[in-house]
Parts: sequence; structure tokens; C-alpha cells
Amino acid sequence: ANNTGDIWEIWRKYRTLTKSNGTAPSGVDLLAQSAAPSDKAQVSWIDTKAQEVTPLAVATEGLSLVLFHTGKKLATHTHLAGNIELSDASYAQLLEILHTAKAERSFKYWGDLFVLYNRALASAGFQAPHTREILQALEKVPGYRGAKGCGAMGADIIAVIAENPTTIENFCAKHHLRVLKTFTEDFKI
Repeated sequence: ANNTGDIWEIWRKYRTLTKSNGTAPSGVDLLAQSAAPSDKAQVSWIDTKAQEVTPLAVATEGLSLVLFHTGKKLATHTHLAGNIELSDASYAQLLEILHTAKAERSFKYWGDLFVLYNRALASAGFQAPHTREILQALEKVPGYRGAKGCGAMGADIIAVIAENPTTIENFCAKHHLRVLKTFTEDFKI
């Protein structure tokens, strides 16, 4: 685990300054970016209560991660004006798979996590309509394993786990979506 010191103070100040009438932005993107090397892909386990950021090294097991831009962006503070709550059942199921993925250091679980998380967000009304349309279309792509929107309401970037990155890149070309990066080898996740 990595305690990044000053970043936690910055994170607390960010949360305080951005708190409005509803839910404050999580700020975990700030924490993740502070821990990641600038030239590597990395997903980190972030425990805000323990104030730890832990990079997870995992073999991709033949799967790829494709990141692409939707061409749209929403202001975080707009959708956080209300309180965000997932159902207890959705949350429990997500945590169970997440802990299994972390314990086994297995990338194969992330597709399931992405799918469940998106369903929970969509049913709670916290997913942009254009993101929902893209995610539904992606489900028909051969080799698709899961995807999630990133940014406010999942509106900005889509992260896709797939067996064959070319099918996702072709999907993006067909729908005029810009691929940002494709990861096909083992990396820190």
C-alpha cells in the first residue's frame, strides 16, 4: 500500500470545497492519478477510510482494455446536486465480486463488475443517456466482456474489457468515437 501523504490533505480540501447541497464528488480520480506512473496504465484499490492507494498488478489473461471518448462531457457538480445511493443488494453484489477480483488478482472479474455497476447506476438514474446507448450497443459486439462509463454520469470516457480489441476499435470507428488507448498486455491494474 502507498500512503501518498500530502495528497490526502489535498483530497480532504477538495471534498470540502466541492461539497454542495448534495453529494460531494468522490475525488478518487485525484488519488488514482497521484499514484499512477505517467507512462503506465494502472488501476488502484483506493481505501479512503484507511487513506491508502494500492496499485493492483494483474495478468490480463488474454483480455484487452480499450478506452475511448464519447465526445461528450458533463459537469460533475451538476449530477451530484442530489444524493447518490445504490441499493443495498447492488452494493453487496459489487463488493463481493470486487473483493474476489482483488484477492485473486484476476482481470476476468472486471467485466462482470463493470456490467453490474452500470446496471446499478442506470437503475438509480445516474447514467447519461448517450452512455447507456453506447453500452447497450457494445453488448452486441463479439468478445465484449464488460464496459463502464467514466466521469460524471459515465459520460466522458468508456472503458471496455474485450477478448479482441479490434472488434471494439471497429465499433468505435463505425460510431465515430475516438479510441484513446488500447492495452493488450499484462499491466498494473
